[in-house]
Amino acid sequence: MTLSSLQRVLLFVLTISIGSRCEGQASVSDESAAATKIRWLGGVLIRARLSDEYSIVGVNLKHSSRMAEHHLAVLRDLPELREVSINQCSLTAMGMASLGELNGLKCLTLVHCAITDDALVELGKMVQLSSLGLTSIEFTDTTIESLASLKDLMTLKLIDCDLRPHDIRRLSGLSKLVSVEIHGSPISVDDARSLALMQSLTRLDLSERISRTPRSRNSADWNRSNLSI
Repeated sequence: MTLSSLQRVLLFVLTISIGSRCEGQASVSDESAAATKIRWLGGVLIRARLSDEYSIVGVNLKHSSRMAEHHLAVLRDLPELREVSINQCSLTAMGMASLGELNGLKCLTLVHCAITDDALVELGKMVQLSSLGLTSIEFTDTTIESLASLKDLMTLKLIDCDLRPHDIRRLSGLSKLVSVEIHGSPISVDDARSLALMQSLTRLDLSERISRTPRSRNSADWNRSNLSI
């Protein structure tokens, strides 16, 4: 007995429907397993209502004592993830590449993380980022080159990073920057002026210190008028 054309069509539609349902169930199962793993690591999940249901849009791993870079692969099972914060984790190219696979990732914060140069190269490929925060990250030429590649960056926060005098000026090419905060590093007036000249910038906070020769002065929320531009 052979199937009629109509029967073949109905069978094909039924197969596709069952397959899609199974894929949907697998996706929900994967997300649930990922959430369980993140909680076990000591991470905090941030949920937001998207469409008709709540989804995990953020993961805070700042207080995770079990965190290692191979655990970052679990984040791929969170399709709506937008924000990730990580503390005290050694990152090589493998770990940073796992973060780079999160196409929806917009906000990344790395605190006291030991980052290799090859990992910094991977960071420079994360062009989807609009916000980046770095704390106690050693700055090298590779660090600056990577940051300069993030052309869609709108918010940049650097805390206790070992910035060199010329590093700041090399960030002036980030034409979409709206907010810049730099704390814990001596910044020269010339370096601050190079940032303040950026037309897109609406907030520049250098609340620690702007270095001067031969003396220094404290400063906070510097703007164009402060720098006599």
